[in-house]
Amino acid sequence: MPKDHTSDNPNVAPIEKPSPKKPASTGGFKRALIKFGVLLALLGGAYGFGRCQSAQASSVLEQVRLRAQQLEARRQLHLALMALEDRNFGTAQKTLSLAGSMLAKGEPSEGLAKLAGEIANYKFMAGEDISTDRQKLIGWTLRFDELVKPAL
Repeated sequence: MPKDHTSDNPNVAPIEKPSPKKPASTGGFKRALIKFGVLLALLGGAYGFGRCQSAQASSVLEQVRLRAQQLEARRQLHLALMALEDRNFGTAQKTLSLAGSMLAKGEPSEGLAKLAGEIANYKFMAGEDISTDRQKLIGWTLRFDELVKPAL
């Protein structure tokens, strides 16, 4: 009789037959779903954070555009003064009107809105004596400089 591989000896472990393969557990699938969910949450958070930064950047960009427009209006005032001194009344009137319309754009302060109205409604009179027109332009330029302080 062939010898049985099982033994009564307590020091020898009994031979176990290999169990048939268990079907793949759902633990790996659950882990993958959890990782995917965490990834989606992180992507959503990053998207939301980016949108918030984009809104802030848009606000800053709009402020910079408004400031640049105001400074361009100041430049147009200076160009009108130069054209007036050259006795070029048409160009002076054109640049003065442009300065007034540029100051009126956006949401100007009460002082800037009033200044823009004065500038836009002023008409140069061609003549030999330009001192009154010159003084008005210089006065408007000084008022503008008082209303729009330089950025530090």
